[in-house]
Amino acid sequence: MQIATTRRPDYYGDPAAVTELAQRVHVLYADTSAELLQCLRSLEALIITHAVRLIVMDSVASLARKEFNSASLIERTEVLATQAAQLKCVRRRRSRRSVARR
Repeated sequence: MQIATTRRPDYYGDPAAVTELAQRVHVLYADTSAELLQCLRSLEALIITHAVRLIVMDSVASLARKEFNSASLIERTEVLATQAAQLKCVRRRRSRRSVARR
């Protein structure tokens, strides 16, 4: 919200516009890699339902580091690769739809 009000004070100077913007933000939380993968699998439905235009993911590797110690490096790598593949799959499907609409 701070970025919006700073960059576009002409539009987001109105508290109602800021409230509308805040209502369009969707936050998904994941405490484990399995929960994150479930969030990623439901991502495309969220994108379609709410006309999502921007996705911000934070601390994906941190979650994996917390969950898997250095002895399970192969397992951690597999989990991160699965998550990346899921994101890539969503991006690929959404990109095709964007091109088809033009």
